[in-house]
Amino acid sequence: MVSTTRSPRAGAEQVYDPPQVGYGHEDDGHGRTRTDPDTGPHRGRGPKGYRRSDARIVEHDCERLAESPHVGASDIDVAAVNGGVTLTGNIRSRIVKRYAEDLVESVSGVRHVQNNLRIQPRTSVLMGAGRAIGSGGGQTGGGNTPTIV
Repeated sequence: MVSTTRSPRAGAEQVYDPPQVGYGHEDDGHGRTRTDPDTGPHRGRGPKGYRRSDARIVEHDCERLAESPHVGASDIDVAAVNGGVTLTGNIRSRIVKRYAEDLVESVSGVRHVQNNLRIQPRTSVLMGAGRAIGSGGGQTGGGNTPTIV
């Protein structure tokens, strides 16, 4: 939030831009820097020997996929073995396939993602310019009009 205030000198305006909070190392206004706990150097490092269970990884992956407005997760299966996650099923585009992989990979405890998602073919594909597939082999559809099958 930026606000303007009047300076006591000659009515000049000064722009006050308050410090942003929550983005790493920042000046606290007293010449000291503070570290935000969400971006500190130890974030994501658990206790010695800690490993997140595969069931928990699958649960978090499924939640991320379900909550994403860009991924239709109803046709995706998620499995995890020793921190390696495998995605299988159908998806609508390459971009969504890669986005789903990135979502899953960002979950804590995931060591590897095997993306076996397949891109669904479009159901309405132009089969030819004015030719219908079927018996008889004749031309139908009125000249150069493409037939949608």
